[in-house]
Amino acid sequence: YNEGMKKKIAIVIFLISTLLSQALVLWAVPNSNGGTGTEAGDIHIDWVDPSSGSFFATQLTAANFSVSWSMDQSIPPWAEDDPSASNHLEWLTINVGSYIWNPDTSNWEYASAGYNFGLTWESKPPQQQAVIPGRIILSPVPRLNESCDVTIRFVATMECGDSYGSNWHSESEIIERSYTYVPPITPSFTITPENPKEGDTIKCNSTVIKASPEIEITNYRWEVYDPLDGSWVNVLGEGANATSAEWDPHDTQNWPPFAGRYNITLKVACKWENVSYISDNSYWSATLEKDLEILPNAEPVNASFTIEPASPSINDVVYFNDTSESAFPENEIRWEVNGEPLEDFEDVNSISYKYDDNYNKAGWSWSNPSAGTYNVSLWINTTAGYTDSAEKTFEIKESVNSIEIKADTGGVAADGISGARITVTLPSTSAQTVTLTDGKTTLTETAVNGEAIFSYIPDTEKLGLYPSDILPDGADITLTATAGGQSETINLKVYRRPVLLVHGLWSDSHMWDKMKGWLQNDGFTVYTIDYPNVASPAAVATNQFADKIQAIKKNFSQQYNANVSKIDVIAHSMGGVIARHYINQFQGSPNVDIYTLITVGTPHKGSPWPGIYHDWVNTRSEIGLVMTGIQHFFPKGAMGKDGPALDALKPGSAFITELNSHANNPDVNYYAICGTYNLLTNLCVIDIYDNMNDFERLLAGQGEGGLWRLAKSIGGGLQTISGDGVVELSSQRYAEAIKDGYYVNAWHCGEGGNHGVFEISSLILKGRKEVIPTTYQYPSLPTITVGYFYSTSEKFELLKKGFIYGITDKTLTEGDVVEVGDILEILYNDYEWNMNEDDYAWVKLQITEQGQKAGAIFVRMTFDKGEEWARLKPFIRIDVLSPNSFYVHHPYGSDIQVRT
Repeated sequence: YNEGMKKKIAIVIFLISTLLSQALVLWAVPNSNGGTGTEAGDIHIDWVDPSSGSFFATQLTAANFSVSWSMDQSIPPWAEDDPSASNHLEWLTINVGSYIWNPDTSNWEYASAGYNFGLTWESKPPQQQAVIPGRIILSPVPRLNESCDVTIRFVATMECGDSYGSNWHSESEIIERSYTYVPPITPSFTITPENPKEGDTIKCNSTVIKASPEIEITNYRWEVYDPLDGSWVNVLGEGANATSAEWDPHDTQNWPPFAGRYNITLKVACKWENVSYISDNSYWSATLEKDLEILPNAEPVNASFTIEPASPSINDVVYFNDTSESAFPENEIRWEVNGEPLEDFEDVNSISYKYDDNYNKAGWSWSNPSAGTYNVSLWINTTAGYTDSAEKTFEIKESVNSIEIKADTGGVAADGISGARITVTLPSTSAQTVTLTDGKTTLTETAVNGEAIFSYIPDTEKLGLYPSDILPDGADITLTATAGGQSETINLKVYRRPVLLVHGLWSDSHMWDKMKGWLQNDGFTVYTIDYPNVASPAAVATNQFADKIQAIKKNFSQQYNANVSKIDVIAHSMGGVIARHYINQFQGSPNVDIYTLITVGTPHKGSPWPGIYHDWVNTRSEIGLVMTGIQHFFPKGAMGKDGPALDALKPGSAFITELNSHANNPDVNYYAICGTYNLLTNLCVIDIYDNMNDFERLLAGQGEGGLWRLAKSIGGGLQTISGDGVVELSSQRYAEAIKDGYYVNAWHCGEGGNHGVFEISSLILKGRKEVIPTTYQYPSLPTITVGYFYSTSEKFELLKKGFIYGITDKTLTEGDVVEVGDILEILYNDYEWNMNEDDYAWVKLQITEQGQKAGAIFVRMTFDKGEEWARLKPFIRIDVLSPNSFYVHHPYGSDIQVRT
């Protein structure tokens, strides 16, 4: 070493000892920005900007600042005037940097490369430096891809020292500012269709929002990833114009979108130029991801399994079989018992596995299981990420010493088809012969895996069980199962079939109000239907009528917990042909769901009424002109409303012809109830001739012909119909196809509330048609008898006029029969001038229908007080027009009182 170096080392040692004894004393110089000063110098930063605001990309819009600094006038002892001294202060550096607060890591992260200003000198350093301007640029922050609020810390630091580093000093100043950050580009994209399925063409369309018009999009890149393992699948498109991407499953060059879950990633790159505060050719990229699920054309996966036998015991081998359905060829199968993997199950040594083609445990068996309650779960995982599970809780019983018997329903309807599924479980899984009997019918099955299953349909005839014996809450049948010398029983209910009441033309369900109440009180479950009552009967049959039958079966099953396959139908008028058309759709099949059809006043061959109605309305009557004009104002189905039904019900119509071209279904019981009372031929005219005006007398006439002409002018020929006034008797009866027919003395519109119709229908549905009274088995007219005749004087007589008046007359007494067409007289047989004005006489004529009293008419003859009588025999005349209609008048001045 030379002498100079030795001298320098000595000086350094001296300075170190001096510094240790006389350390730099830092003194605080407050300033507006929170900086501090020292003896050696002071730093002061004047922030021209940044100020709080917003910026985009990774640059502040203006991060301009100025720095001023100063040195104290005194020179440190180790920096003397000797410029050649080796220990003088010879450098000074000012650095400005920035940091961004990261809330995710709770740290300040370095955000800029900083701004540096440095001075060195060989001689004595200047005591003060003028203001130094500067600018800071933030470096990229990759996590800021979305608009957000950020806090940035700016730090200015002054450092000085010598070249040896033995003398060094630092001073700094910090400020913080809050900014709203906006990324340069904000991409978004849509996927259509929203819920794609296998084979769909899937389209992606992007939209990019730019923070500044100077920004230029340089590239789009569409990528697809498999989210299960994160592997890259395909690039769907890339380029400056690739704003959209499309998958075409028919294009073999592209990836076909199989069902599954995927991740679509859009990467957008941009740059901006000619921005004064940003260096040219600055680049930025943004990434956006979306999950996409492509649904399979079928259910992705549906987990299920079976356990056999259904009620195992410790002596059984229990089988667990996977019955799951999956839209994917390869699946992962996992079994659990009581929440633990099957492989870890405590009885694993007594378990055997059944494997599928992919070596999955598609099933397993458990030999000699332990008694207890277990929960078994099956998990299915598809290759596309779909998962489903199924679980069952079951009990393994101790050794069973008796058999068990169960039914799938609580009862059945007595329709000959409805049955119950009876399961008989044995104590062991050995193949044994099992019998099931109801006392009249015995069934035999061989048990499989400890179970025997029977399909039992009660034969009510063998059981001697008629519907009449079945109460509303059902009748009990006891079933006994026997196997290996052991027996067990179960009770099954049998119910009457439900009954549907069907109305006809121009009517609704209220026509059945009386009938419904009678049937319900007789133990039947009754339903009614309303339908468009002037619509085509064929259309009603296949729509409203068919729907109603299905609804009845469902409702009945839910109400009684009973299986029902067939119902009974009572149908009036057009309702009967609707029901027949419905039955014909089954083309003779035993699966038809009508057991009994009872038609009431039904026009099986059509009715003349629609033709007469059209003729009367359209041509013969002035009323017809009015009715034609107001047709469109009639309520739907109202009386007099025209519609397709009227044409369909005419004799020989296409509907009637097609209907009768089919043979009756052999599995349906058909019955016809016919009405025999024609209201129009029995038009009730009770007239007191003397009280008529001249016009009324002209209409009525003085003989029977006048009344008939009046009836003809009203009825347009309806009085000639033999039957119920609307449907001919032969059309109602339809003896060519319906074997059993019955008759009631009722007119068409009164048949729904006729008690005779109820009696006949009830006995048929109860299976007791053999006890239907003979009065209903043949058509018959009511009879008229003299109930009694009373008078205050022997001068009164009750006569039936003969062919020759006054000569062949017959005196009537109580019990005598009166026939239609007879003329009766109450005669006061006296020509004396002095008559007793208080005398009177009256007669009761009794009408009897089918063996029962149906009504009566009372006629009373008196004299007007104070009247002078001609010397003629006063009388009252009674013309018997029909069993229900009488014409009463008195041409010679007596008084009449009539009531029925």
